[in-house]
Amino acid sequence: MPSPIRSDLQPHGQYGAYYVGDLVTRTIQHGLSLEAEDAIDAKDKLKYALIEGFHELYDSQSREHFDHMLEVARIVDRYFLQGWLTHIHRHPSGQKLAHLRIDIRDGNENCEDSYSSFRVGGRGDDDDGDGSLPIVDVDIETAGAWTIGQVVEMLIHEMVHGYLLLFSCRGGSCQEFGGCTRCSHDKRGRHGCHSRILLKHIYEQIQGWDDTLGGFGDEFIDGCYQDGQDDVLADVRNLYS
Repeated sequence: MPSPIRSDLQPHGQYGAYYVGDLVTRTIQHGLSLEAEDAIDAKDKLKYALIEGFHELYDSQSREHFDHMLEVARIVDRYFLQGWLTHIHRHPSGQKLAHLRIDIRDGNENCEDSYSSFRVGGRGDDDDGDGSLPIVDVDIETAGAWTIGQVVEMLIHEMVHGYLLLFSCRGGSCQEFGGCTRCSHDKRGRHGCHSRILLKHIYEQIQGWDDTLGGFGDEFIDGCYQDGQDDVLADVRNLYS
């Protein structure tokens, strides 16, 4: 049984509390939210899951494969992202915001013309009435046959964007680091330098675990440019209006 997330690394009660540059630095330095023994176990599980899934195709009809992705997401979050995406938080208004939700399926309309995407779900999106922040979507049909390893690459990519979108400040003041600029507001969840820095850190850490994983995530590091995230940013702002 893994140890609980360390209390000193849990967020300070709400989303949007960190200047994006400082959030990336903090995450690189303190992203691991597991005790030493659990961290070794988590690293081994993720490493072997990726090696074994290097050539195995992901089956969207397999519950076992989907459950495997949920476990991978939990490990990635607790090993690299402070455990914040898979931990339930509360907004100061009292709204309970549930942890990460993942949707991997054929013909996932939420991805539109992309292979994967992240979005923000507000209250009422889930059966229990809680919000789900963020939601990671993967459409395995748009590109044909994806291996488990490739799906994990996309999953990590979208988790990072959702993480920065949720926990970096939205303009105005940041509780943790004082005032922030409009630049941080505009770029916090988009494809840009902050996303690339954090993605590069995570992918390169994984690449160093085994020679088989030497090119893991490279295309996402190099291709992390995209406009058109305004709708996602608006969705987040609406949650706090």
